Amino acid sequence: MNTCAFQGILLEKSLRYTQERRAIAEFVVEINPLREEDPKKSLKAIYWGENGEKAHNALQVGN
Repeated sequence: MNTCAFQGILLEKSLRYTQERRAIAEFVVEINPLREEDPKKSLKAIYWGENGEKAHNALQVGN
């Protein structure tokens, strides 16, 4: 499994479930660029299952 760590501002979050009741948490995070002249970027992240439910409950928009 690949992992990636980044720091940004949480813009959006949602939680839904599959027909099998497996959680899918989706997040949109705004990341500051390394150089001031570059634009900010948005990144979409998805968590599945129990980790998705935990992340959705722990993370708040604006943080």
